[in-house]
Amino acid sequence: MEWWYSRNSSYLTEDSAVVVDAAIVHIKKNKMNLLKKIFEIPKPEKPPMSYDHSIMTAQTRDKMLEDLFKMQKEILCKKGYDYAGEDILSNFRLAGMIVNQASSNPDAVNCLNLVGTKVARLGQLLSSDKEAYNESVQDSVIDLCNYAALLYLILKVKQ
Repeated sequence: MEWWYSRNSSYLTEDSAVVVDAAIVHIKKNKMNLLKKIFEIPKPEKPPMSYDHSIMTAQTRDKMLEDLFKMQKEILCKKGYDYAGEDILSNFRLAGMIVNQASSNPDAVNCLNLVGTKVARLGQLLSSDKEAYNESVQDSVIDLCNYAALLYLILKVKQ
């Protein structure tokens, strides 16, 4: 239902007509801004960029890497059990033959595709405000390390 305003309406006084005119002019000028405010989805505020300038000692680095490598090995062995039998690289060979039939190294190319997918996922998560729902960023980094290690093994076996 629309409301029609007529400047010549008998029920409006001269003063109220001026007020209504001013309101209409104001609304026309600010209609787009008003619509933007009404329908605008607020953007989440990004925290200001900060850097940790603390120093990492060689001892701290070695301990952190030792923990990382231990965690990597545990995850690699557990996941490997689900994906392959006695030949721990068989899943890469099979998937590589299915997907990369024209390649001379289908298993390596398949593993490299997985590396690329992990890198793309990490890029999305780290360069935006997206939250990781199914797999943490740390888990993705460890998977990336493990895919690189598996790629190393695939290439080493071919030598």
